[in-house]
Amino acid sequence: MNRIQNDIDSFHIAESAVCDIEECRTRIPNSNIGFKVLQQNIRSIKRNISGILPLIVRSGVNWDCIVLTECWLPSNPNVAGLTGYNHFASTNNKSQNEGVVIYYRNDLYISIKEPQLSEANCLAMFPDRNTVALAIYRPPGYRNINNFINSLNDLLSSYASLQNVILLGDINIDICENSMDPNSSIYLEMLAYHGILPAHTIATHGKTCLDHVMLRTKLPACSLVFHTSLTDHNSVALSITTRLRHKPMKVIKRINHPNLAKDLSNMDFSHLYTLKDANAATNYFIESLQTLITHNTIEIKTSSRKRLLKPWITPGILKCLKNRDNLNKKLKKILKMIFYKLLTRGTETTAPTY
Repeated sequence: MNRIQNDIDSFHIAESAVCDIEECRTRIPNSNIGFKVLQQNIRSIKRNISGILPLIVRSGVNWDCIVLTECWLPSNPNVAGLTGYNHFASTNNKSQNEGVVIYYRNDLYISIKEPQLSEANCLAMFPDRNTVALAIYRPPGYRNINNFINSLNDLLSSYASLQNVILLGDINIDICENSMDPNSSIYLEMLAYHGILPAHTIATHGKTCLDHVMLRTKLPACSLVFHTSLTDHNSVALSITTRLRHKPMKVIKRINHPNLAKDLSNMDFSHLYTLKDANAATNYFIESLQTLITHNTIEIKTSSRKRLLKPWITPGILKCLKNRDNLNKKLKKILKMIFYKLLTRGTETTAPTY
């Protein structure tokens, strides 16, 4: 009996670790297999959205989704875009600091809905048919969590048939080990009833774990927490091994490297040396490079014959598929000719030419 209890206590639904942001690329593979999410409490999207791009570049990961909480959407309804991403913002925002925004890659088939969740903002995204990811922000002003717990319980019950359920966001309930938060046990017990367990219990705000990643899945998963200077909340990352649906590439982007090198050599870095703050200098440098890269990038439209419909289809495989189709057409033509000759054997009818 003690062995069973120890096994239960030591069970983890995902690998978890604290790391530097530059270590993400070594822990999260940049492949087409896997759903990679970056989560950040941004404390006003209008004021801090400029810090997201340096965060992406430093991580070295091609994030499939970026979830931002505490966006202050009532006072900043216009959401800035990110290159290569579409975005979806919550509309059921009441207090001034509420709001959830999801940026998702524009080459992925991801649908997003806004379900009703009492005393919280919630967006539900569906990266595949068997997976739902709930991005939630619950303001700290609601001391009594009964309405939130009951509403979340009903919402999770509606996704009981899905194999993979992800819940992430700033819930403002401390789930650290030995937490003194009286709401922690109620919250975790309700999630456990649905088979959902914490992917990590690492502190994300001071000594408390307020930014959660909760999972119900049998797939390999990894959750990382890393410090950033963007806000007083750490960033949280999730990678889960599932296949995403990619859109066919209608446009290929190519960088003119000779022109980029020429513009880079002519770039004036004098303003960079005047900046005293290291974070501001880093952001200025990365944004300047990104501007030059965008300026020297051209888009080439691909014809439907050369379009790669699946991420695993390489140009070589596409050529083999075309040869296969051509051989199939020739085989049908030959079989049709043989069948016609068998039917007309002994007659003087001339076989038509094809």
